Amino acid sequence: MKRIRKSILMLGAVISLYSLSCSRNNFPGNAVESLPNTVVLKWNEVAFEAFGGSAYQHSLMASRINAMTHIAMHDALNAIKPKYSTYVFTGNDIAADPIAAAAAAAYTVLLHEIPDKKNFLDSTLSQTLSAIAEGDAKTRGISLGKQAAQAIINDRADDGSAGELIGQIPPSTTPGVYQPVPPFNIIFVPHWENVKLF
Repeated sequence: MKRIRKSILMLGAVISLYSLSCSRNNFPGNAVESLPNTVVLKWNEVAFEAFGGSAYQHSLMASRINAMTHIAMHDALNAIKPKYSTYVFTGNDIAADPIAAAAAAAYTVLLHEIPDKKNFLDSTLSQTLSAIAEGDAKTRGISLGKQAAQAIINDRADDGSAGELIGQIPPSTTPGVYQPVPPFNIIFVPHWENVKLF
């Protein structure tokens, strides 16, 4: 009887240790691998809405900001569970919550680039973060996301994307040079030929 009791206690101890080991391995670092894509898709949709949806006319700027948003999320998640090459952010924190990190990264980029949508972005971030339990992992995730976002914001500062949307096409009689043909006698964001590449 003592042997059976001892065996049961040992088996219980092994199972407890195994469960503890699994829970440690699954959060938060390994949680990145099982992270549902909903947080990334959600903030992609938030970016689209922050621009003004399909009515937004500056598609080039939208693509730039969208790229920055996704790079920030990628670098934040990769900083929790390194798997790919980073783009600009070199920090890491394996104890950070991945959903908080991704959301904070996207939010920070979008707020910097589209500040007049602050109320909308604040509300959406609050909704995302409200589903995450309060604690150290959440706090670290938010901090990590902000750092990853700031890295891409700094990298794209003065990248040549700012400027007048519409430029005039100077008339020319030189063969091979584009001639304006009404109503297409303007050029859209001519300075973008010199924008820093990603």
